[in-house]
Amino acid sequence: MGTLFDERGAGVLRRPDRRVRRVEGADRVDYLHRMLSQDVAGLQIGDARDACVLTPKGRLIGLPTVLHVGSRYLLDLDAATADDVVAALERTVITEDVTISSPEEEIRRLTVVGPRSAELVATLVDEVPEPGRHVAQGGVRVLRRDLGGTVAYEVFVTAGAESAGVEALAEAVPLEPVQWDALRVAERVPAWGMELGPDVMPLEARLDESAISFTKGCYPGQEPVSMAHHRGHPPNLLVRVGLE
Repeated sequence: MGTLFDERGAGVLRRPDRRVRRVEGADRVDYLHRMLSQDVAGLQIGDARDACVLTPKGRLIGLPTVLHVGSRYLLDLDAATADDVVAALERTVITEDVTISSPEEEIRRLTVVGPRSAELVATLVDEVPEPGRHVAQGGVRVLRRDLGGTVAYEVFVTAGAESAGVEALAEAVPLEPVQWDALRVAERVPAWGMELGPDVMPLEARLDESAISFTKGCYPGQEPVSMAHHRGHPPNLLVRVGLE
């Protein structure tokens, strides 16, 4: 990793492949808890967890990261799935007080990764978050979301909140997408359009380890997921193949 991140031990990836959606309304907690595979009702302000949006047959529509920011939730999504996820969720809104929208202001996305990435993040926020937590300061939100066993932070920068610190961060040890792809494969982290797609069931990609709660109530696609879980293994399983 020292070779990938050079002597500074951290790299920065620009993320035009990510989209942010906002979920608001008096019924937002109950609604997301019923629609996603994750225990949304158990999240505290500042928490973030991955979740699956599934078809009734348990196939993936998308894999948002859900951030509890207080009076609303943020969904951090792969750009290729954002419209499909929102459409799938909005179809089930009948009488609930729930609104899903894009933030009024543009949000710029960066990922900081590597053993010394906390040092770079500390130039943006006074308090560097723990795994699964996020903090906001001056128009910048930082989420600790490790890439497998490698420390990583997701950075959300609101338009108008650009600063010398953000610009310096964006230029620090820039990573190319191909380098990021090699790192995530080494860390056994699947990605949409590569190992993940609409024909994949979450347990096949080992998403039960991070994006599924088996103690919450029902959600779309829960029955086939539960059957695969209690049967002991899914019909297929994603593995990493190493060659000499």
